[in-house]
Amino acid sequence: MINLYDPVHPGEFIREMFMEPFEIPAAELADKLEVSQSALSRLLNGKTDLSYEMAL
Repeated sequence: MINLYDPVHPGEFIREMFMEPFEIPAAELADKLEVSQSALSRLLNGKTDLSYEMAL
């Protein structure tokens, strides 16, 4: 069976729905989420999944 639904990666969703429209810099978001800029960058670039810690 063909999967007709391909969910968007959480990093892409965060970037397109929040960061770009509200002009939130990655450094500011990383600070607010209390994660490193490199961890946020990996998420935004689809290189890692959303961790439980970051989701909270």
